[in-house]
Amino acid sequence: SQGDRIEVRIRDTGVGMSEDDLARVIRSEMIPSDTGTDGETGMGLGLYLCREFVEQSGGRLWAESADGEGTIFHFTIASTQMSS
Repeated sequence: SQGDRIEVRIRDTGVGMSEDDLARVIRSEMIPSDTGTDGETGMGLGLYLCREFVEQSGGRLWAESADGEGTIFHFTIASTQMSS
């Protein structure tokens, strides 16, 4: 918790993202994803929608990642959102 904000961290052990892809995520651009650890594919739409939801709720979403090392996603949300 950060005062009136709650921070959530989610770590995945997937394929990670390059610096370029991570920068695009930060700019809220949908990106074509690489093949995941189980052969799955995607286009970044889920992450884009999560970011939109978090920002509409007054929060912030960011990530730390490296190719081949997975990703840690962080987001904050106002604690008043949690009590509604």
